Amino acid sequence: MPGRTGVAAVSAWLYVPAGRRCVVGAVPPVELRVGNTGTDDVWFPGVLDGSETASRFPIYRPAVLGATDEVVAEPPAPEDGLVGPLRRTDFHRLRPGETFDPTSRGRFLPLSTFATFTPAVPGTYRYRLLIDTTAEDPGAWLGKFGQQAYTDEVLPLLAGVPRVRFVTALDVDVGPAAPGTGS
Repeated sequence: MPGRTGVAAVSAWLYVPAGRRCVVGAVPPVELRVGNTGTDDVWFPGVLDGSETASRFPIYRPAVLGATDEVVAEPPAPEDGLVGPLRRTDFHRLRPGETFDPTSRGRFLPLSTFATFTPAVPGTYRYRLLIDTTAEDPGAWLGKFGQQAYTDEVLPLLAGVPRVRFVTALDVDVGPAAPGTGS
């Protein structure tokens, strides 16, 4: 944001909520948080159409790896590059020390790869997520249709997004299904 005098920095982490078990035949409840670790307010986008397939920025590119580091789940290749308009509501203002869920229902999209992967065998699975907001060109962020009505309101917000690229990962232990559950 114009007039910044501090440091803009973000971090992200994957986690399984306390008390939740991960078992064969059920989707592990892996969740994501993004936090402002800097000293200035920042704007950060949530998961949008095209984010998971890297068809647009922001990129939130998930993968699940099995015991031998083979990819067992990832997004499919994009069928087309058509993505909807980037709007003000696609951003979240983070004050220093605050966090948010960039997949929160009703506002952003879920990471479908994580939300649908159901382990078939017990073991440790590595959930990996690339987050990339490095595109300086607004064209890499803006929608391919219907964008004109929103461009003027989102360009200043884009200027307040820290340009970062990093990977966060979480090892998830998946146990056998409980007896009698049918899984």
